[in-house]
Amino acid sequence: MGLDVYLYRYEDYEDTKKRQEEYETASRLIWDEIEKGRKYEELTQVEKDDAHRKSVVTAHSLGLDDWGSDEKYTEKIEKNSEKYPEHMFKIGYLRSSYNDGGINSVLDQLIGYNLYGIFEKEGDESTFRPNWEQVKKNAKKALKDIKKCSVETGGTKVLKVDLGSFFPSSSKGPKNSKEALNVYAKEWKNYNKDKKPSFGSYGNAAGEFYLDDPLKLRGIIKGTSEMFPGKDCVYLIFDIDEGYKWYAEAMEIVIEMCDYVLAQKDKEKFYLHWSA
Repeated sequence: MGLDVYLYRYEDYEDTKKRQEEYETASRLIWDEIEKGRKYEELTQVEKDDAHRKSVVTAHSLGLDDWGSDEKYTEKIEKNSEKYPEHMFKIGYLRSSYNDGGINSVLDQLIGYNLYGIFEKEGDESTFRPNWEQVKKNAKKALKDIKKCSVETGGTKVLKVDLGSFFPSSSKGPKNSKEALNVYAKEWKNYNKDKKPSFGSYGNAAGEFYLDDPLKLRGIIKGTSEMFPGKDCVYLIFDIDEGYKWYAEAMEIVIEMCDYVLAQKDKEKFYLHWSA
């Protein structure tokens, strides 16, 4: 899971929002009346079907589809980048996973701000209309900063290991090199690279493992933890493939998206939906 950002064109955003909110309120009342304090799992199929039928009637009366979305006056935009058509980022779709490789985590570490700052996202509203000219300027600055930092750091990244809380209280971890090797051997035994598992880099109660894509260490730095004040931690400095090329390309696609919107005659009708 992570942050997903989508681009939509609304014929009339305020009208769509109003009708969808009316549907949400009415649908909730319908279900509350049928549930009568019970959980969804406790309802009979007849009751579920009845609630759904009534919700669909309400949605249609408001000009919405069966599930309360305004498909008629809303267009979801998603196009491949002209520069990088195979990239995960699209014109109209941006993603950042919550792990250390997600673009928000990397940008925070590398340049001190992320997609929230680039799009100047504020408040809890999930759908908003950015200042596209300003976003383009911010993305250009981010691209420049990424390239500068990539050169300055030699294309390396940081992995932080919090020593004081790395293992659960029920386990103190290995007490010597042999025990540590045994822990690793157990993970390696369970990893069958010939079967091409969905992932071979992961963390668990025993530690962090990079079986399919080993870290190329450049440095090991002792420090203190931000998350656990007063606790020791170790910062591992390692190479990342092609430096920060993927993240720089992502910023170029953000700039492409801005150019796409700014080229539209009705650019004021384009909004971002921010999933988290």
